[in-house]
Amino acid sequence: MMIAIIGVVILVIGFLLFLAFGSGSSNTQRASEIYLRLETLETLAKDQQKLLRSNALRTHNGTLLIFLTNAKTDIESLSETYDFNPKKIPKNLEEKEKTYVTDLETTFEDAHLNVVLDRTYARQMSYELTTLQAQLASLYKHTRSQSARDKLAQIDENISPTIETFSKFAATK
Repeated sequence: MMIAIIGVVILVIGFLLFLAFGSGSSNTQRASEIYLRLETLETLAKDQQKLLRSNALRTHNGTLLIFLTNAKTDIESLSETYDFNPKKIPKNLEEKEKTYVTDLETTFEDAHLNVVLDRTYARQMSYELTTLQAQLASLYKHTRSQSARDKLAQIDENISPTIETFSKFAATK
């Protein structure tokens, strides 16, 4: 009986330590993941630009490319704040992102072959940008530096109309 009580106490202490110290990501990891995702989306947007059929969607994609380039530059400028080096992202994060890119490329290739790339691309980019916005919000929430928070808020302000544009396009097709 005493062993069971000691076991339960150890489990409770272990669980509390995990909650206090082991859960969640660090800001370094969050910033690295955001940077990688911005690179991924930028590459995908460039690659798909020439395959999009709708002039309106190509225009929206051009705007997206400008946003992604600016956001990536902004995140790079915060590398000291978040203690990450865009040139030295951990290999496990890079491998995870490569797998993600491969899946997205396959999705877009299938959509292109089935002549539904515009609709698929708009829907997927709306989703990707919404996910990115959530990642940015998480980083913002865990950031203490006011200048970094201001920059993240500016990125968020710029991403919202882009999400809306892609969502509206996807809804009409």
